Amino acid sequence: YSAGYNFTPRLNIDQFNIGKRGWDFGLSIGPIFGDQVYHDYYYKVDPVYANPERPAYSPRGGYGGMQWTLYLGKQYKKLVLGFFIRGEDLRGTAFSESPLLKEDFSFMGGRWFSWIFMQSKTLVEADK
Repeated sequence: YSAGYNFTPRLNIDQFNIGKRGWDFGLSIGPIFGDQVYHDYYYKVDPVYANPERPAYSPRGGYGGMQWTLYLGKQYKKLVLGFFIRGEDLRGTAFSESPLLKEDFSFMGGRWFSWIFMQSKTLVEADK
């Protein structure tokens, strides 16, 4: 089974070691595109599931919105911590008429952590 395909090109801007305190900052922004199968997976309403409040609907492939993400992270020896904020603007999408789409904009955030459990014995100096 395939849930379809999407294409999400991004422009990334990263700034490492901000203020010499080891914090990393990043911004990622770009459009989302999906084929009809991908948009069907999330926004299609088959006739068998239609009712007066939720009519049958089949989206087309194409533009799926604009997404941006801001992140802030820091590495402490083998532990990496970070926070992010993400927004998605769904106005003008190929599925904007779907009865399943309730909001034109979504906003979310979260945090992450990673543990580096293995590392090469030979490290190479690199500009960040």
